[in-house]
Parts: sequence; C-alpha cells; structure tokens
Amino acid sequence: MKFVVLWVLVGCFYGIVSLANSPDAESIKMASEKLYDAALIRFQSEAFSAEDAWKLARVAFDFAEHLDPSDRKESVARQGIAAARACVQQSSQMAEGHYYLALNLGQLARCRRLGALKLVREMEKAFLKARELNASLDFAGPDRCLGRLYLQAPGWPVSVGSSRKAMEHLTEAMLIHPEYPGNVLQLVHACQELNRSGEASRYFRMTHQITQQMNQNWADRLPPIVLVKWRALLKDIQTTMSEES
Repeated sequence: MKFVVLWVLVGCFYGIVSLANSPDAESIKMASEKLYDAALIRFQSEAFSAEDAWKLARVAFDFAEHLDPSDRKESVARQGIAAARACVQQSSQMAEGHYYLALNLGQLARCRRLGALKLVREMEKAFLKARELNASLDFAGPDRCLGRLYLQAPGWPVSVGSSRKAMEHLTEAMLIHPEYPGNVLQLVHACQELNRSGEASRYFRMTHQITQQMNQNWADRLPPIVLVKWRALLKDIQTTMSEES
C-alpha cells in the first residue's frame, strides 16, 4: 500500500511529477533546508507560538519533498508532525495545524511499508478538519488535497478512494480560488486520469491565461519548488492532450 500514499501525497500539494531532473533541484533544496533550520530554531525556543509551530510544519513538508527515505525524510516528517500537533494542542481552531499535520503524515507514509492505510485515513480526517475551519487556506488547499486523496486512494472497503468525491473537492477548490494555477492544473489532471478528456480540455481552455501567466504572477509568492512542479505538471497535461488529439 506504500505506492498509494506516495501518489496521494505528491498529488495533494504539487502534482504527480518529479523534481529530481530539474536544473534548479539542488539550489531549491538548499534554500528549503535553510528555511527549515531557521523555523526549527524558533520552534525549539521556550516561547514558541502556535504560528511558529505550523510554520515549521509547513517548511518541514517542503524540505522533506526533496529527501529520499534514506536521507532524513522520515526524521524531517516526524518533526513536521510534532510541530503540527503542537499547533493543534495550543490552538485547535487553527486550520494550519490540521492541514500541515495531514501533509507531513503523508511524507511519513512514504517512508513506510506497513501502516500506510491508517495514515491515509488520518490524513483525510485532518484535511476535513482544516476545511471546516478555513476552506480558503493555502488557496483552497484542503479541498485540493482531499480531491487528490480521494482520487488516488483505493476505494471502499479498503480505503477512502472515491472518484465522485475527488471531482467534487477539486471543483470546489477551483471555485474558491479560480486564480490559483495549482487548482486548475489538479482539476484538469484529474479529469485526464478519470478518462474525462472532454472535461479536461474544456477546463484547460477556460483557464489557459492563468496557466500561461503563472510564472510572472506567482514567482515571488510561493516556494520555488511549487513553480517547478507546476511547470512539469503542465507539460504532462499538454503531452496527454497531444496524444489524445
């Protein structure tokens, strides 16, 4: 079941693509590690706040995305989980704690062969709670992540997978933040995975300007890894459309 969680996690935040072949990979990794180390220092101080905790959980997820299971991924993921839980303990109504808890649980699951299904269900619970508290968080991140989770996980009774729920949440994410390229790309890619090529083409045409301008509009607003992943996912979508035409 390990493969299920790997695909679920990568799809949740960035899209199902690899960073390894990017020419920017090493510099992005180094920058991500510096952010992680700085956030960890703040978190380890006696006066850390709930905000310090979820910010550490966020950068832990980003940094772990660069790491292999043999290269600190599990320890960084566990630190992210601990920070997110600390946030939830201090302020249970802060959506960020639940959201980044789910994402770091996914990173941990990628390091395990056993217990992955249990972690998937815990991820679902945390994403749903984050959505209840703040559906707009991370540009509709809870709905975007739930959509990928339901799309990639096995269906009932084995796990939580549901193509219907996947499309509902991915569509909702785009409705909440239609300007966010990640929501557009995830919805189009999901349509392709579900063999809904007509819907994929329609959504892609509707949002063409958003994807074409994502570099200039978002480069200074997000971690570099996000744009790298978006470009790769966009290329994958375009390749699939070319093969289908």
